[in-house]
Formats: sequence, C-alpha cells, structure tokens
Amino acid sequence: GTPLNRSSAARAALAKLEAHRPWATKDPRLTLLAAEWLTMLDRDAVCVLTVRHPLEFASTMLRYSAALSLQHWASIWLTSMTEALRACAKQPQALVLHSQLVREPGAALKALHSRLSHLGVPMKPLDAQGLVQALALGAPPPEPEWLPSEVTQVPRAALELYESLVSAAGAAGDAPAQ
Repeated sequence: GTPLNRSSAARAALAKLEAHRPWATKDPRLTLLAAEWLTMLDRDAVCVLTVRHPLEFASTMLRYSAALSLQHWASIWLTSMTEALRACAKQPQALVLHSQLVREPGAALKALHSRLSHLGVPMKPLDAQGLVQALALGAPPPEPEWLPSEVTQVPRAALELYESLVSAAGAAGDAPAQ
C-alpha cells in the first residue's frame, strides 16, 4: 500500500487533530505503526507508553483468545513494547505504570500531568481526584500474584524489559517510588 507520509487521508486526519492541540490517541496496535506516524508529526510529539506487566497483559489476552498460550502472549507483549520504544527513541517519553493507573488512578494522573508539563506540553490544571470520582471506578483490583509455573513461561527479555521500564518510570518521576 501507500506509505502513510504519502497518504492524503493520513495527512487530512492529522490536520484535523493538529487543529486541536494538544491531542492524544490510544490504541495498543499503534505500536506497530508508530514509527511511520511519528515521521509525520512535529518533533515535540510525546510518546506516552503504558507499562504493564507482561503476565498481566498475557492473562488478559488469554480471556479473549485462548488459542495462544501465556508464553505466546508474553512474547507479543515483548514485541509490542520493543517496537514502541524503537519508534519513540527520538521522542520525549512519559511512562505510565498500569499497576498504578488501576490501583491509584489519581496519583497516576498527577504523575502523567506533571511529566507532560515538564516535557513542555501545554496542560490545563488537573483535578485528578475529581476526575477519578467522576469516573466512579469502584474498588481497585487486587495486586496479581503469579504462580512460578506462569513466570517461567515469560521470556526472560520481557521480564528484564518490564523491570527496566518500571525503574525508568520512577527515575523520570513518572511514578512515585514503589
């Protein structure tokens, strides 16, 4: 097909979004196309990446498709995160810890707001607790506990990447110290 940067439809879609800066889009599949889309954006585009434990991702995906194994879904997590990081290597980044987002959404929103502001994204004042209350999220889920047999199915590289991203999120101030 036609490369995105030559596509009039892609340029038109971006023009609509750019008229309402700052804007954001969320779709996990964008990790596979991010490199191509980012060539069409300004250099100040920020990549916001959600960092979720590979087993948590794999367990969720198993609910939707049991045709693939836990190991296979964990490998897909590794591919997706690796591709997202490669595509965003030259962009400012903000890392959001999924565990904090679901268990402490107010703190996660404050951390993301602070990081984006620090990166120069024009941000309106944030009432994180008001937003969380308005969403009526209910009780947070418990921390997952993994069986040793589950952990051994995750590629070592996926676990190492996850740990490095959690560490980087804390070092960048994207998340409070755990």
